[in-house]
Amino acid sequence: MRESTIFRLRRRWRVLLAGGLSPRAVGAAAALGGGLGVAPIPGLQIAVTALLAWRLRLNLPIALVVSNISFGPLLAAWAAASASVGRWLHTGEPPWRTFACYRADFAAAEGVIGFLHAGGRCMVDWLLGSVVVVPVVAAGCGLVAYTLASVVARWRHPAASGLAIPHAPPMRFAVGAVAGDATAWRVSAVVGADSPAVTAGQVRPAYLVEIAAQAFAAGSVDAGGVGVTAPRAGVLVAVKDWTVHTTVAAGVRIDAEVTPQAALGTLRSALVRLVAGGHPLADGVLHVADGSDPRTHEPADPPT
Repeated sequence: MRESTIFRLRRRWRVLLAGGLSPRAVGAAAALGGGLGVAPIPGLQIAVTALLAWRLRLNLPIALVVSNISFGPLLAAWAAASASVGRWLHTGEPPWRTFACYRADFAAAEGVIGFLHAGGRCMVDWLLGSVVVVPVVAAGCGLVAYTLASVVARWRHPAASGLAIPHAPPMRFAVGAVAGDATAWRVSAVVGADSPAVTAGQVRPAYLVEIAAQAFAAGSVDAGGVGVTAPRAGVLVAVKDWTVHTTVAAGVRIDAEVTPQAALGTLRSALVRLVAGGHPLADGVLHVADGSDPRTHEPADPPT
């Protein structure tokens, strides 16, 4: 039990710190960090960012780094920008003239009560302006991060690797169309009730690895929306940190999300997450060796 607990903690920390590196996930983490970094919650940006990144399974380091967009004196600058936008939305006063308006408000304030009223109006403007500034900054940070991550991912994975596990029905489970690109893709799978992978109406947990391998292979063949109909040769070498969260009944659609991690020669690795009915089913890292002819990407002839 102790080893199982340590293993789970290690896997969760690994996903939190090193997972979510597809362009979309990087963009989402940056958008979260940027939006919360300029949100009107001074002193709580980092804590809230870490909590939401953990709950949303986004990359924690990326979200935290981007949330420092309001570090130190920059917080006052973003607050002033939001307050200016809020005053413009509230009174129609152009943002470039709001500083003079605030100075006039405080100059006309009489006593402590008047000063508090002027400060309260500034706070209301800050909150109102944040309704516009927060999503704009989040969108900008997310777009920049997504673009950079896409460039890096395409540089690291210039083309699909041409892998696949060449099974025929009833052992071919990946049946849906591939959606995505060479940096990350999704494919659906269904295990029929008459499949040897089913016992007592439930998919046997060991076969979830096979589904993950076929999803890896399917996207390697073509991640451009083509159905899984032309698998190529490949060998599943190893599975790392594989965890099964729950069971699934036969006939239920299983969605696989595949994110390539690294490539070395003919070896490829990818983080694969299986989801059924919106709930995590299993996840882990698969290592596959390309078994195709490197010149033609066709299955290599068996030795004679």
